Amino acid sequence: MNIPSKLDILHGFYGKARYAFLIIFSCSVIVLSLISHSAYGESVVGSVATKLAVKIDGKTQNITTTQNNIDAALKQNGVNLDKNDITEPPLSTYLGGKTINVTVVRAIPVLITDGGQSWAGKSAYTQPIDILKQLVVEVFPEDRIAANLILDPAAVGMAGQNITINRAPVYTIYVDDKTIVARSWTSNISDLLAEKGISLGANDIVEPTKTSVLVGVTEITVTRINYADIEETVAIPYKTINQNDYNMYQGKSAVTQEGANGSKKQSLHIVYKNGIEVERTVTSTEVVLSVQNKIVAIGVKPYSHEDLWNIMVAASAKYGNVITPLDLYKVGDCESHLNAGSIGSGKYYGLFQYNLGLWQTASSDAGFAGSPWSDPTAQIYATARYASTKGWGPWSCRP
Repeated sequence: MNIPSKLDILHGFYGKARYAFLIIFSCSVIVLSLISHSAYGESVVGSVATKLAVKIDGKTQNITTTQNNIDAALKQNGVNLDKNDITEPPLSTYLGGKTINVTVVRAIPVLITDGGQSWAGKSAYTQPIDILKQLVVEVFPEDRIAANLILDPAAVGMAGQNITINRAPVYTIYVDDKTIVARSWTSNISDLLAEKGISLGANDIVEPTKTSVLVGVTEITVTRINYADIEETVAIPYKTINQNDYNMYQGKSAVTQEGANGSKKQSLHIVYKNGIEVERTVTSTEVVLSVQNKIVAIGVKPYSHEDLWNIMVAASAKYGNVITPLDLYKVGDCESHLNAGSIGSGKYYGLFQYNLGLWQTASSDAGFAGSPWSDPTAQIYATARYASTKGWGPWSCRP
């Protein structure tokens, strides 16, 4: 039986450890390579050589590079481009090992005239739109662009291309809760609105008017006008009417008739501006249910002189309540404190302080001829008749 020595055991362990180390190292290299490529993308140096034939300024320069794009390859080989120079194909073109012909197009002078102001720039493009984009000049589809060669370089101070921008007039249109900036060469408002797809209703209002020419106009407002004719039923609220009750004592009241709302059907003509109601006109009304007002009896009967009060109620009713019992009571109380036998200092007599001449006339007219001035009934009726027909002229006290 062979017993392995310590040296044999060590050799076996070393072999296994070396094999495991190689596996771990290889995996680490792969992971690091993936991480590096993910972090730096195509900007890192590639492993495949690409041949470039670079045509620049009438010469051809051959370059072999492991860079990933044309831009990096030219910089690495000292090929300097001026601002706005371009290459064909573009500088960002990816290099994958093939032979590529690269042409450097030098930017040339360009004279830009925009709104009467001129300035010079340089561009490698030939089409006006591309030139303006490279020079960061914003243009709109409605603007008119003209391009031509500078025919007299000495007069302008440069040779190259001349680009003229005629800006379309700009208008601000307020419509449908929106603010629209519109550019157009149209001559009147109606054509401008149609061109921008803004339709008008028969009743819409345009300021300035839609037939106006656009000379001097910068803002246009469209107000949408709509009409509606509707019918609605509305309540007629009842009123509370207080009526003096001569048979009810002061401070008391009672409802003699409950109130009830009525209703009416009415036709309406409504005007809307931009969807908001601005006018409402009632064109017809028909009462569907009559209103019933609430009636409340209010007591006015005094707690004193009830006998005199009852006579005043009857006298007032006889003469149509032109003079109310309350009027008679107030004047009588003011003149004599409702004392039928009162004699005033100026020789005035009775409840209402008559002089004897007026008393004879007033009592006779009331059907109480010959009655003494101290008769309260005769004084009340005579006063009710006189005041109802001629007013309170002879009395210093008034209701």
